[in-house]
Amino acid sequence: MASEYLFVYGTLRQKAGHELHGLLTRYGRLVGPASCQGRLFRVKDYPALVPSMSREDRVRGELFRLLDTRKLLPVL
Repeated sequence: MASEYLFVYGTLRQKAGHELHGLLTRYGRLVGPASCQGRLFRVKDYPALVPSMSREDRVRGELFRLLDTRKLLPVL
């Protein structure tokens, strides 16, 4: 079975101190720092990541390998 991964940015990063990060570390394992080609936009109180064609647009975050998607993803 292939592993599933989740790219996180903002409040779900390690040092953000959000309560849901604890759930992420319980049901996932940090792979390390990561980035993707995209831009962030504010949607109400949350940042939304959208793809970008520009190489200059990078969003930095962290990559997690998910251990139990059934327990983690519905809560996130």
